[in-house]
Amino acid sequence: CYLGFGPSAHSFWQNERWGNDRSLTTYIERISRDALPIASSETLQPEQLIFEHIFLALRTYKGLDLDKFETRFKTDFMQRYQSAAGHLIKKQLAEVSRGYFRFTEKGMLLCDEILPSFL
Repeated sequence: CYLGFGPSAHSFWQNERWGNDRSLTTYIERISRDALPIASSETLQPEQLIFEHIFLALRTYKGLDLDKFETRFKTDFMQRYQSAAGHLIKKQLAEVSRGYFRFTEKGMLLCDEILPSFL
């Protein structure tokens, strides 16, 4: 989960993702009326939850905890994403270290281009 505060901020909690209004004026008006400043929201489906988890975990230095992934989603990450993960490891953009799949320094620089390979 993550919570965002302020205009344009996004949040994720209990399978729900939402974004606040972009306009500072509208954001302040809604808050002043004790209304939520939410501009959009969606309930994530199982596949979206998996990608959200991957997306957030791989943006951290530690990366994705392979055991926690398997426990939570009842699937082995390295088997499920064998092609994408194997390709990234071969290109030295990712590595498996101490039970984590993570981007290398080079991979981190390209993460926005790499992450869609897990869709």
